[in-house]
Amino acid sequence: MLASMVVLFFDLWKRNSRLNYHISFWLL
Repeated sequence: MLASMVVLFFDLWKRNSRLNYHISFWLL
């Protein structure tokens, strides 16, 4: 469950450098 979400998030992180910052802030 969580692993799947983490993997998907990581994929977006690698693909979208800018979104990575936004997602990071959201998670933090």
